[in-house]
Amino acid sequence: SASVTAAATWRVLSVPYRLPNNVPNITGDITIEAGAEFWGQPLSGISVDNGGSLNATGTATTGITFRGEQDVVGYWRGLQYRSNNANNVLDYVTLANGGTRGFDGGDRRANLEILPTAMATITNSTVRDSGGFGIRILEEGNLTQSNNTFSGNTSTGNTANGGIEDDNI
Repeated sequence: SASVTAAATWRVLSVPYRLPNNVPNITGDITIEAGAEFWGQPLSGISVDNGGSLNATGTATTGITFRGEQDVVGYWRGLQYRSNNANNVLDYVTLANGGTRGFDGGDRRANLEILPTAMATITNSTVRDSGGFGIRILEEGNLTQSNNTFSGNTSTGNTANGGIEDDNI
């Protein structure tokens, strides 16, 4: 897997970013511009490791999309947070088609996985068409979420072994 170690802004392009069949480990602070799109191949995913952050903040009129290269249930791995950085934010994001397989050889399929001691905030977003859970939170993982829509995820509901704060899950 490749590593992304430097702070960077991933700018909106006229075409989607194509995520190859690997899992880049983010250890730098990444900011994603509103309007950016990311399309994953079947074995691709994004893992935000300790020391890193992924902040994808769209707007009500210009969201950010993470989805499979094909818009079908469970096409790519999805996103994984291992980091407890307060900048781990998904706002006005569409997160779709994750859960083709788990990260790290596990079979924890989800659009978004939050590992032990990791934290993330997801608001005003759509989480849909996962090959598993919409969001999976492992022991001692923490999620703050509100005003999100969940649909078409293969496993019913979301699973939370860690902490969760929510307005409407």
